[in-house]
Amino acid sequence: MSNELAIPENTQLVKKSDQDVFDDFVSSGDYLPRIQLMTGNSGLVQQGHASVGEYAFITGKDDYECLGKEIDVLVCSWRLKAMEISDDAIISVYDVSDPNFMKIKALAGVKDSGCMCGIEFLLWIAPIQKFATFYMASKSAARVAKQVRSYIDEENNQPGPATLKAVLIETKKYKWHAPVVTSCSTPFNNPDQETFLKNLDKFQNPADESGGAEKAPAVEEGERER
Repeated sequence: MSNELAIPENTQLVKKSDQDVFDDFVSSGDYLPRIQLMTGNSGLVQQGHASVGEYAFITGKDDYECLGKEIDVLVCSWRLKAMEISDDAIISVYDVSDPNFMKIKALAGVKDSGCMCGIEFLLWIAPIQKFATFYMASKSAARVAKQVRSYIDEENNQPGPATLKAVLIETKKYKWHAPVVTSCSTPFNNPDQETFLKNLDKFQNPADESGGAEKAPAVEEGERER
C-alpha cells in the first residue's frame, strides 16, 4: 500500500494567494523576527539544533531556521534599545529620555543583571527573503555596530547590502564568536516597496504605548557573549 496520492499537475494543495500571506498570520504579534549569532551558550547549540558560529533566524522559542556562517543582508535602519530580561517578561525600551532606559543601561554591565543596552538593526535577510532585527548589545558586537551602520547611506536615505560573518576570538581564559561585517559583492533580490515600508514602520514605531516599554518574545541570555 502507498500513502502517496495522485495529484493532477494543475491542482494546488494551497492557493498561491494564501501562501503569500501565511507568514503574516502566524507571526508573533507585531514583533519582528530576529537573527542571532550562535555561541557556546546559545540554547539552540546546547540542544544540538545549531552550530557555534552560525546565524539563526528566530521567530519564537521553537520556531527558528539556521542560516549558516555567512549571510547576505540589506542594512535598512537602526535604533537604540535597552532590554531587561526577567522571569516574567522581556521589557524593551527605545526612548533614551525614558528613566527606564537609563536604569537598564546603568545595569547592563552588571553580571547576571538581565539587562542589555545597544544598537539594534533592521535587516533584510537575502537567503530567506525576510526581515529581521539584529541586536548588537554585547561588547564584541558593539565594536562592529559602527561598521554595520556605515552600510546605510543616511545622506541619500538608502539601505545598503552587506555580508555578515563570524570570527573566533581567543584570550588566555576564554573563546567566543563575534560578528564580522564585510561588503557584499553578490547581487540579491530586494524587498518590494510595500513590504519594505511596512516593516520599516513596524521597526521605527514599536508597540510602546506606555512610556516606551515593550513586552517582547523571549530572548535567551546566551546572546550576551563578551
